[in-house]
Amino acid sequence: MVTTLQDVTAFTAYANYKFEGFDILGEYFSADMDDQEDAEGYSLRVAYKFDKFEPVFRYSHLKNDAFEIDADELIRRAPSDGARATGGDNEIDSYYFGLTTTITRQSALMAGYEMAETDSDDGDEVEIDGLRARLQILW
Repeated sequence: MVTTLQDVTAFTAYANYKFEGFDILGEYFSADMDDQEDAEGYSLRVAYKFDKFEPVFRYSHLKNDAFEIDADELIRRAPSDGARATGGDNEIDSYYFGLTTTITRQSALMAGYEMAETDSDDGDEVEIDGLRARLQILW
């Protein structure tokens, strides 16, 4: 088996703005992978913290030129059942609505619902939704 290494050039930028409980984060990235595949994407997250609660909304978009997108890449550990977008230009859009609850200074509970979908130029489309929950503990 012969393995071919690719050169990857990637750029990323983000901006974060906080004001009176609002937290707005925007990110952008672009990648050139050896002139065979290119990818670019962006995301926007808006949150508002009051007391121990923080509602969160996030929108993410990713576009690539060639590589396949499996359904379980949209939402981690989701059942893919072989669902994938395989066309030339693949796009992913993801919407997340959630709530973070601060338990102590070192712990928080986060839960939310994510809806994601792919689209490709050959007509392959995948839609998948999922509930996400996690407990964060800092020590």
